[in-house]
Order: sequence, then C-alpha cells, then structure tokens
Amino acid sequence: MKRNRSIVWWITGIIFFIGAILGGSPVFPLNESPQQFTITVSDREVKPGQEIFITFTASSDWSADAWIGFIPADIPLGNQKIADEYDLDYRQLKNTSQGKFSFIVPNVEGIFNFRLYPSDDDRYPEVAVSETIRVVREPNAPLDSTIDNLNLKLENHDDELPSFPEQDGDEMPIYKLLSMGQIATHIPTLTPTPIPTL
Repeated sequence: MKRNRSIVWWITGIIFFIGAILGGSPVFPLNESPQQFTITVSDREVKPGQEIFITFTASSDWSADAWIGFIPADIPLGNQKIADEYDLDYRQLKNTSQGKFSFIVPNVEGIFNFRLYPSDDDRYPEVAVSETIRVVREPNAPLDSTIDNLNLKLENHDDELPSFPEQDGDEMPIYKLLSMGQIATHIPTLTPTPIPTL
C-alpha cells in the first residue's frame, strides 16, 4: 500500500511538471506572470467630480478589449461578470503595455478601487487591483480644526464664571440653578459655551 501512494505522488509530480513546461495561457505568455501587472492611483481620498489619475503596467499581447474599471471595493474579486455590471467607469487599454488614464470621480460616496482585466471575456479575473479610494463629499477634518472653525469657547477660568439670572435683585439659591441645568461650580475644561436659541 505504501508503494501505491508513492507511485501516485510520482505521477502527480510528473503531471504538474509537464503542465508547467507545456502549459501556458492565451492571456499570459509564458514569460509573464500576473505579479508584473500594476495599477497605482494619484489620490486615496477624493471628492465627487474630482479628477483622479492612474498609471498601469499590462501586456501588449492581451486582447484589444483589456480594460481598467472603477469598481466598488465590496464587489467580490475574481468574477469579471459581476465587476462589469457594477463598474462606474472604465477605459480600454487597446494593446498598450503601460500608460496613464484620468477618471472623473462619479457623484457616489463610498470605497472603490481600480481593477485591471486582460480581456473583456468573463472567464478571466482581474490581474491587478489598486489601493482603495475613498470618495467623500467633504474630506475629514481633524477635530482641532473643526473646533477652531466653530469658534467654541473651550475653557472657562474661575475668574470668568458665567452669570446667572437673578430673581427680584436677589441671588438664586444653588439648588434652583442646578434644577435649571446651570453649572454652579467646577466648570469642565472642554465644555463648549452653550449657543443661545432664537
């Protein structure tokens, strides 16, 4: 029985060896592998309507309808038919092995990537995928700049205690101030000044 297993391994090895020597693909010539194909993007976060540039490396031996598509990142990899249904924009390579394309970002927020396909034949999966691109209407601002832009008063020192309403010229007792939602003492450092309602 051990002898039969070793024969099976030898036969399997010979089949793989012959496949590697004689194999090949109509898409990838023997001297090329998918790792040589790339897509790089100019920006990782963009706004709708903004122009984004990509550079690519491909094979001039591919089909003339090889293409690069701008596709939502949550569309599964490995299925060109589904990617083709959901691409928001694309460019055909027309037998070029390297180049640069510009795309105008569609008016859709989300996470996307560019995918490189060696043919428009649905049997072939993508051979390169770019880094993800985040499309947002307004770029994320750091918390500090947002607070500065709103001109909120973040600190209230003891010598600048807020004034409270008075009743008949007399001061209000603290329990009434607390029940009104007023802060009587120990104002926290990062408490914004309330904005009056009109």
